[in-house]
Amino acid sequence: MGTPIELPLGTLLDNVRKGADGKDFSIVKGFHVYSDLGLNLPLSAAEEDANARLYLEILQDYASIADVCSRKVNAHVLEIQGTRIHLLLPEDHLNVDSFRRLFAFCISFTRTVYAKIKPKAGEHWDGFCLASDHGPTVLLGSDCGGGSLVSLGPAANKPAKRLGQSPKVKSGHCAVRREVLLSSFDVPGRDTWLDINVLEPAPLVANFSNAALTQSMSGAADEILRQRSRFDRIGFAPSMQFSGGHTLNFDVPVKVRGVCLWSDLDGFTKDVEQAFAAGSQAILQLVIRFRAIMNYPKQFASGIGRAVIELPFAGDCSPLILLTQNGESIADVRKFLTVTAPLKWHEQRDAQDLARVRWSERLGAAKWAVGVACGDVDDGADGVLLLVNIQISQRRFRVASGWGVRRAKDAQEADGVRADDTIMPNTDFKNLRKQYQDSFVELDSRFMVSSYERLAQADKARRGALTTASSITFPNVVTQIPSVRPYGRED
Repeated sequence: MGTPIELPLGTLLDNVRKGADGKDFSIVKGFHVYSDLGLNLPLSAAEEDANARLYLEILQDYASIADVCSRKVNAHVLEIQGTRIHLLLPEDHLNVDSFRRLFAFCISFTRTVYAKIKPKAGEHWDGFCLASDHGPTVLLGSDCGGGSLVSLGPAANKPAKRLGQSPKVKSGHCAVRREVLLSSFDVPGRDTWLDINVLEPAPLVANFSNAALTQSMSGAADEILRQRSRFDRIGFAPSMQFSGGHTLNFDVPVKVRGVCLWSDLDGFTKDVEQAFAAGSQAILQLVIRFRAIMNYPKQFASGIGRAVIELPFAGDCSPLILLTQNGESIADVRKFLTVTAPLKWHEQRDAQDLARVRWSERLGAAKWAVGVACGDVDDGADGVLLLVNIQISQRRFRVASGWGVRRAKDAQEADGVRADDTIMPNTDFKNLRKQYQDSFVELDSRFMVSSYERLAQADKARRGALTTASSITFPNVVTQIPSVRPYGRED
């Protein structure tokens, strides 16, 4: 690849839209802003498609508003992860003027979301907040599951992690890292992050508001919402539609049934920080290395023995959906797949990639932590997930929603998670075979956790028991998709 290519962000976006070969990357300095829309709507678990359509329309409206608002200030949408959207506001320097632009955007964007999304969400509204950090980041295109730009850099990692931490960022607020604010303001206290009210800002922040920008964003949002098409129907996609190399483009939203894996490369953030501290050649080597790592889920999917839907990388996180096989009930799947799939994911680290390089060499000291979730009929939509393409400007993103996606992500982000861990919600733990349950311990009141070593021992013991069994009883096969019960608010 030669030397690092410092492309203008617009050029990189154009290359991605045109289907460039992915060899270009850009080093951009600016504010990374993550927006988080709180909804307690049980979309993919709803008994009727009317709720699902409402949820999808909210997601599309939210993404469209984020896109049109960001373009008003020369910011860019990098990733859409359902109700969480990752934006980049390019700014080379930290000073009062750059913060004026940041807070003007956050105030106007927040007020627009409150004005356009909250009324539509109604009783399902559960707030809206943001988190932001500033610094240099490598942006590179990815062909894994949609139109996201992968961002590698400390400033891109920290705000996303803040949104997953407790206590949560207050609704109507933007969490900003104290160290960033100290570059231009005298900030008392010792908290790492400060929650700044951008919906009803205090006088200092209110000085940065821009009424004309808010009005412009509101008008642009109204126009784009009038123009866009609605989701008329939602289909169900049986696993056979993904077998034999067949794929769906998800322009028409579909429900599927399966298990979600959300895998985070624990320890890679440290590698990113070291590369940025070392300079351009180290960053180049980091990019080359990460391009190879992005093939990890593809190799996993090719060897798991069932249909897998790839979702866009979220930084150094890889989300996947593993579908039930034809003639396989979800009740049977959740007894074993929530263990055997993460186990296979961890085991691949000791294998070779297609270039015959050991994955352990590609990953270095970093190891995976895997959140996994499925859910049952009493709590979690019985494995039902919803997939759709979300369109903005000239790009579209593959988005998955549902109990399994949310809980797998929550599990991976929970406090106390370590490299080589597999984490699952209590609902999925209680549906496991007893031999697998014994390898887990409580992480917190919501999740159970097991190390790779304990999982491997449990699986080895189970396989040994099977070889000595005198008979095997096959489970009942359920081929009809039952109506699933809605679940209430998710905290």
